[in-house]
Amino acid sequence: MPPSISPDPEKLNNFLEQGGHFFSWNKGKNTPNILQNFAERLSDLRQSLEKASGELQKTMNKASESSAKLASALNWLTSAGALIGGANLVVQIIALLKHS
Repeated sequence: MPPSISPDPEKLNNFLEQGGHFFSWNKGKNTPNILQNFAERLSDLRQSLEKASGELQKTMNKASESSAKLASALNWLTSAGALIGGANLVVQIIALLKHS
């Protein structure tokens, strides 16, 4: 299996921008049909990437909020357990002192 290639977002953005400018400038000047639509395809690709990036950011924010809520709940449970354990220790000490 070949290694996965993840392009540098800045380089990809620059490539899309430069390619879009070139093909927009060259559009309609005896350029083959496949190249005439390339600028629109680049624009669509850029919009898709921006949308995916926005969705990923939303997902990451939701995950962060969920993680914070979980940490808060676990902290509360730990505190409650410590309080119950402390109360049990006090009760056991009192019971031990009564029997002595």
